[in-house]
Parts: sequence; structure tokens; C-alpha cells
Amino acid sequence: MSRNDDVARALRDAASQLLTIHGPTGLSVRAVATAAGQTTMAVYSRFGGKAGLLDALYQEGFGVLADAQAAVPESEDPLRDLEKLLMRYRHTALVHAAHYALMFGGKGFTPSDASRQVAWSTFEHLAGRVKRCQDAAQLAPGDPLKIAHAIFALCHGLVAVEMEGMAEGADAYREAVRALLRGFAP
Repeated sequence: MSRNDDVARALRDAASQLLTIHGPTGLSVRAVATAAGQTTMAVYSRFGGKAGLLDALYQEGFGVLADAQAAVPESEDPLRDLEKLLMRYRHTALVHAAHYALMFGGKGFTPSDASRQVAWSTFEHLAGRVKRCQDAAQLAPGDPLKIAHAIFALCHGLVAVEMEGMAEGADAYREAVRALLRGFAP
């Protein structure tokens, strides 16, 4: 690993910590550079500034989500696997709440096309799990992307409400997910 990679990683790690502590509004080039023991020039030369840092954190958040999804193994019961995946989504969002807020509500931040593609790949993974359920006749036929979108919308909404302290937690989330999946039953 080159020295430049070490510096970029240190800056990204510092930005991630600051994002977790202070949210997107608490993230400044100077604060990141100071936390990483670097100069502001290092931030600009590696990320182009605050927008580039936010873009890297956006990708990092979706990378964490993708890793969490990939960690849900496939069993003989695709529908149960899908439920586990959706529970993992909730867990990941709550554990990485600052990244989640940036990923799905980063006001004043527009992700790059490359970052949007990273985000889209996590959605494609969900659609693949929906298709697997359809192939096993556990979900009704239809466009797996549209069904995945409906599932994602419910899950995202429930997580957002829970993060605002207006939901009951894992049990309520699980029951809502099960009700939604029953609604897509063949």
C-alpha cells in the first residue's frame, strides 16, 4: 500500500468518525484534516473537498449495507432468507445511523454517478432475493424490481420512523415486514 493510500484511508476514517459523532453538518475539511493529522491540502488533493469526502462516505455506507446483505446466507427457504435480509437492513441502518442519514437524506449533498451505481447495486441485491422467492413460488409473479421497491419503501420508512423515536423497535418492524411479504404471497 502506498503512502497516498494510507493518507486517504486516514482521512476517510476520520471523516467517518466525525460523521458518526456530529452528522453531515459537523463535517468540515479542516476538522477531518485535523482529526487525521493531515493538512487540508491532503483532503483537497485526495477528495477534491467536502463534497468528495461526503461522496466517499456515501459509498462507504452503501458498502457496509452491501456487506451486511451479502452476509445473509441462502438456505432452502428463500422467503425466510428475505426476512432475515430485511432485518439485517434495519440493524445495519441503526448501527450506522449517521451514514444512513447521509445515504438517504444528505441535504445539500448530491452523490456522484459512481456513488449512485454503488447504491443501486444494493437495491439489485434485494431484487435478486425477491426473484429467488418468486422462483420458489413464495412470492407472486411480477416485476421483482417493483416488488423490491415496495419492500424497500416500507423498510426504509419504518427505520426512519424508528430513528426518530416514533416506533416500537425490532418486533414491530418484523411484524410489518411479515405482513408486507404476506401481501405479495401467490
